Amino acid sequence: MTCVVTKLGDQQWRGHFYGVWQQVPFSYEVTFRGPVEKLTGNAVIDGAEYAWTGMMGGNETSGWFKGAFGGDRYIGHFDLKRKKNHGKRGSDR
Repeated sequence: MTCVVTKLGDQQWRGHFYGVWQQVPFSYEVTFRGPVEKLTGNAVIDGAEYAWTGMMGGNETSGWFKGAFGGDRYIGHFDLKRKKNHGKRGSDR
């Protein structure tokens, strides 16, 4: 899974998550809020409601984004690391 994070304003963010899960491509956006140490968000994805928490840290070369989610359909977690050669800036923190 890949996520491109965009800072929208004062403690407001948008994550564009995309990839392939069980051989099915996916792409969705989640808006979230809070300081990077304590992010929260809600989303409706394919008709299912989800709530999640997360945190971001690191720097421009070794950043990370961790989170957990639960909802009507699935529960899970993710632990993403910044790509070394990401081509464009993946986070506007």
